[in-house]
Amino acid sequence: YKYAGHCDRHYIARRQRQIWIRDRFRSSDKSLLMTAEERKRLDELDDPVTVYRGVTPYNAKSVKAMSWTLDYEKALWFAKRFDSDGTVYTAEIEKSHILALFDGRDESEIVVEPAYLLNIEEYEEENIGFLLT
Repeated sequence: YKYAGHCDRHYIARRQRQIWIRDRFRSSDKSLLMTAEERKRLDELDDPVTVYRGVTPYNAKSVKAMSWTLDYEKALWFAKRFDSDGTVYTAEIEKSHILALFDGRDESEIVVEPAYLLNIEEYEEENIGFLLT
């Protein structure tokens, strides 16, 4: 039972940290958070937005997270880094639940509110995957 309590505390601390970060993004002035080009790119995206996330075996439980990308190839890079046999996931998110878009580091990073991710699926080359519940 001691171990289970430790895991619960770890989960709660991680969840509190995620909420704190989300709240900082929500309350931030978008003109200070993103460049004019990033804001324009976000405005021009279709709604809902298709996003990708690459996970390694190490962070495989972190699929429903805040950081995604618009670029499948970048997600694949994250999934395969450190010589890992990782997985790429795809999801949809309504633009109203996107907190920011960052084009730095050539990542096309999308910061989202994870609770609003829709249709999370393992991405396969043939676009045939299975739906996570």
